[in-house]
Formats: sequence, structure tokens, C-alpha cells
Amino acid sequence: MKQIYAFEKKEEYEKYQDIIHRFGKKLNEYQKILENHYSLTELPKKYFMDYRRISN
Repeated sequence: MKQIYAFEKKEEYEKYQDIIHRFGKKLNEYQKILENHYSLTELPKKYFMDYRRISN
């Protein structure tokens, strides 16, 4: 699954780069769970997640 993130400034991406990496790993782990335990065979074409505020 590919993830696409949009930021207005490069500094914003750099600020959240670690969180993005962790989030991507968790999505891949979740996908494996769905494949192994719930017979996921076809990935969704897209999904949209909107975070108005991200905090640690």
C-alpha cells in the first residue's frame, strides 16, 4: 500500500517524518493481520485520512 502525504513546506514534512515512518510500518502490520486472519485479498483503491492536529 502506498501512502501520500501533503505539506505546504518541507519543514513540516521534516517535523513529522518519524511519525510518518512509524505510521507506515503500522499500516503494513495491520494489512498483514487482515490478510492472515480475515482473508483480505484485494486492497482498497484509496482511503483518506485527515488530521487537523497532530501531537506527540
